Amino acid sequence: MCLRIWRACRWVSFDRYQTGDILSVITYDVDTVNQSLSADLLQILQTVVTVTVSLGMMLSIAPKLVLIFCVTIPATIFFTRYITARVRAPVSGGEAPPWESSTALRRK
Repeated sequence: MCLRIWRACRWVSFDRYQTGDILSVITYDVDTVNQSLSADLLQILQTVVTVTVSLGMMLSIAPKLVLIFCVTIPATIFFTRYITARVRAPVSGGEAPPWESSTALRRK
């Protein structure tokens, strides 16, 4: 990765810019990436803890409901993917569906 960055920076003429301007841009970019990764990592960790604790609480309260939950949620996901694939399937004849056609708007 460092080699790729070096190759990209090789073609940039740093003589046109002052050192402070270059450092300011680099510092801002690094800080932005750092904040973004920190926020994403925190969100992922929070979600994992929430799901784990919720599942544990559900198991302690009503194990039968957890079984129903573990069966219906994957079934719902697969059904949604199936319906989505059917809706997005290309229309025979190569034509766009009426709701995506610009001529359908002109006909009205």
